[in-house]
Amino acid sequence: MHATQSIAQEEKQSGGLLRAVYVSSFLFAFHAALLAYIESSFLGTFLNDTLVGTVFALGSVASIVGLIAMPSLLNRYGNYRIIFSLILVEIISLAILASMKNPVWFLVPVFIVHLSIFPIALFSMDIFLESNTKNETTGKIRGVYLTAQNAAWLAPPLIAGLILTDGDYWKIFASAGVILFPVLVIIFEKFNDFRDPPYAHIPLIGTLREIWTRKDIYRIFMSNLLLSFFFSWMVIYTPLYLHKYMGMAWGDIGIIFTIMLVPFVLFGIPSGSLSDTRFGEKEMLSLGFLLMAITTGLLTFVTSKSVLLWAALLFMTRIGATLVQTMNESYFFKQINASDAAIISVFRYTHPLGYLLGPLAASALLAFIDFRFMFLILGIIVLYGLRYSLTIKDTK
Repeated sequence: MHATQSIAQEEKQSGGLLRAVYVSSFLFAFHAALLAYIESSFLGTFLNDTLVGTVFALGSVASIVGLIAMPSLLNRYGNYRIIFSLILVEIISLAILASMKNPVWFLVPVFIVHLSIFPIALFSMDIFLESNTKNETTGKIRGVYLTAQNAAWLAPPLIAGLILTDGDYWKIFASAGVILFPVLVIIFEKFNDFRDPPYAHIPLIGTLREIWTRKDIYRIFMSNLLLSFFFSWMVIYTPLYLHKYMGMAWGDIGIIFTIMLVPFVLFGIPSGSLSDTRFGEKEMLSLGFLLMAITTGLLTFVTSKSVLLWAALLFMTRIGATLVQTMNESYFFKQINASDAAIISVFRYTHPLGYLLGPLAASALLAFIDFRFMFLILGIIVLYGLRYSLTIKDTK
């Protein structure tokens, strides 16, 4: 009887911690979403298109350095102290960017620090989540987790579009900083006594070698890298293209992006549950890449400023992206556990690595091609994801 009560109490506590992670990730994603689609335009007010890509690439390099150091830092300081410090640094960075009175030579390094924090904080949240997840419910829990994050992306583009009528970027940075204060409170109250698992400290080369030998993890790593590459081009260059080259107003762009992001909310949980119960990840992962490739390529041939047309096509790209994102997360975390901090860290490299390779490739291409052909090239690149999705060993 006592054992049964103890198990029930542990499950209740685990459920409470999961909810805390969901709420924290929602708020953290909301803050990021407010900024994501205006950052390239903000930088474009004092840098040219090529330098904008360079700044994003440098932010990705900083993220990768931070992620490489994470396994050692976790063993030394613990996950709670790290994520609390990261969010505090992000608040300070946003306060500096909101001031807008600092010279460019100071704003750019602060912006790079700001860019580097997001993937490292996500890695830290992975530790909290994985510590309270059972393998048989990984797909469902990851689906809820991703949906909580993705739901946070719906309203911010519309809000940002309304605020930016006069190009008041400082208001966006200030609002994003304020949103992070409740995250600090939740983390302090729920995770200050978090018991860190014993993190396996494997040197980077050893971790890469292990991933290479575990072929299914390697394939899902490459799948996630392609997804991050896709997101980097779409997040950085789509708003730039619509606003600067198509001449669309921020209000219209906000509506388009809000509609575009709905699939992440609609299909995240159902697809995660289906991967646990009916299908494996292979089929839905392949379908996702196919949808992304076709609909992204079609954007090249759109010459209309129709809000409905752009919203519909971008909506379809994100149906594919939702399937790929959820299947990547579900499949990967079915292969590892919370103690595999080094492997999780490398998996999270894919976000900054994609945001490093994406802008560098785009900057090189823009010197030779018309901006609109970026979408066609991206569609062809994404299609290569089938090379990895069709060769993983399915879980069903």
